[in-house]
Amino acid sequence: MSVELNASNPYLYAPPGWTVSSGARAILEPFFSHPLPFADFARFDGIGAPQAEQLLEVLPEENLTDCQNNAPRLDELLHTAVEHEGLTLSGYLVSAPRWDERISIDGLFIPALPQLPPPAPLNPREYARWNELKVALGLFSARSAPDECKALRSGDGTLGWWLWWD
Repeated sequence: MSVELNASNPYLYAPPGWTVSSGARAILEPFFSHPLPFADFARFDGIGAPQAEQLLEVLPEENLTDCQNNAPRLDELLHTAVEHEGLTLSGYLVSAPRWDERISIDGLFIPALPQLPPPAPLNPREYARWNELKVALGLFSARSAPDECKALRSGDGTLGWWLWWD
């Protein structure tokens, strides 16, 4: 995460409590991993196009332009979820009273799509397919390849790609 505080904006992205007042937390709550271990931190999984569209409307610009550990920018990942049916995002919410209140995306599941290279589970060379996936999905703001890039089957049996930035 890149952090640049300045005198004109003493908060990371917005005044404390913005994840609740903006409605962002309510959008994410149905996707939280349960039980929640901390009141100010929650992981989520399975965010699709409808939630991505809502988040694009309510998140502060500064949060949208941020990225998690060299992953693509948040706005780019949200737009990718909107544009590619079945693609889902995972990440976490940091809420007040923490000073670094934000929403971060650190992973995505991409179902097998015609414009993507076909996934082949258990193939150790799948990591080398990152550049093809990056171009096909338009994830050009990524500062590095994901820590994990592998073909797998989701819980419902859908074959696809898993990308994750630690």
